[in-house]
Amino acid sequence: NILAHGLLSGKFNVNSQFSNTDLRSRVNLFSATHIHRAMKVVDTVRFVANELCLSPSQVAISYALSTIDVTSVLVGVKSIEQAHCNFSHTKNLPFWAVDMINQSCEFNGF
Repeated sequence: NILAHGLLSGKFNVNSQFSNTDLRSRVNLFSATHIHRAMKVVDTVRFVANELCLSPSQVAISYALSTIDVTSVLVGVKSIEQAHCNFSHTKNLPFWAVDMINQSCEFNGF
């Protein structure tokens, strides 16, 4: 999942709670075991987004597309506006940004 079930959108934090009917309540990424490490990656994505004047979602999508093995991404959206926002400024990330996210993922076990 490119946006890690919404985690890489920047909308959630370690205190976010989900109802039993929400898929995220059953996804390991949001469990107490993993959420703190995952949030360190999210913090890196937020930093890159801030530096490049992009949203965290745009950075996550651009990062995925920067991977040599990825030629397209599937992203669930709730509205046309959200789709437009996610993809309107998707672009090639500078090397330093890709490297920073790679290092954060590796250091945090993702």
